[in-house]
Amino acid sequence: MIYAIRGLPGPLQENTAVIEDRNGISWELEVSSRTRNDIHSLISSDDSGAGEIQLYTHLYHREDQMTLFGFSSIHEKQLFLLLNKVNGVGPRQSMKILSAVSPSEISRAIAGEDEGFLTSLPGIGLKGAKKIILTLKDQMLEFRTAGEADGEDIPTETPGVNTVVDDQLSQALVDMGFDKKSARVAVQRILKENPSLEQGEALRQAIIELS
Repeated sequence: MIYAIRGLPGPLQENTAVIEDRNGISWELEVSSRTRNDIHSLISSDDSGAGEIQLYTHLYHREDQMTLFGFSSIHEKQLFLLLNKVNGVGPRQSMKILSAVSPSEISRAIAGEDEGFLTSLPGIGLKGAKKIILTLKDQMLEFRTAGEADGEDIPTETPGVNTVVDDQLSQALVDMGFDKKSARVAVQRILKENPSLEQGEALRQAIIELS
């Protein structure tokens, strides 16, 4: 079993990434848009262009198909594996879900039995949302606790803060190059002080605070 691959980043496509390992082997992996963006950020921040990256992996093997999936965090990989336990949710559907929203949003929706949120995800209807909740709800507490212990971005809810808006603004700041934890702290403080603040203004204030 291939647990992870470390090497130099190669060409990035919409749904795939390439890593050349130290033995000169180039691995093509299917990735979510979130992992793709993480790779792009790492490449952009590496002035020398010589930095290695690591992706956690899962090899999906069927009689007529073999696909290597890659993930920028162990947390994303674990959620991918959990989603694949749900009848009717295959690996590519799982990747579409992980591309649409963050692992923290998905795990929170499952734990909170938020069918409305889950049906807003690509390819998930009401029947599929009910299956996901029924199959995975009891595993979400352990999953979220493990993510926190590993330092992953599994935030606790801050009273008076819209957690979906919190996630969206925090991710926008991360995409701009700000530190993930600092971004979330700034967003939560701003939203807690003024819950009715428009997202654009909250983002502007967060940028000023972090700059």
